[in-house]
Amino acid sequence: DISILLGGIIKLSNEKFITSKSTISPNPFSSTFIITSKEFISEYAVFDISGKQIIKTNSKSELDNQTVNLKTGIYVLELKSLNGELIHHKIVKR
Repeated sequence: DISILLGGIIKLSNEKFITSKSTISPNPFSSTFIITSKEFISEYAVFDISGKQIIKTNSKSELDNQTVNLKTGIYVLELKSLNGELIHHKIVKR
């Protein structure tokens, strides 16, 4: 459901765009980052900007071991909760 307001501003009425169930910090990151989540994360995946999956694990420590080796750039972090919900974050490696 999209509502158009005066001045050409578009407001999305979908609450999923407003509240995130997780946060990533620091972002940009140098080697590792902290994931704060309201959901239990069962799987972690990282994709490059072309959409190629480059990391997939069910362990945060293994994710940390692999993100240390990422090249500088922009990636998408995909978190999968126990109920199967996918949460996406743009992450930046410096």
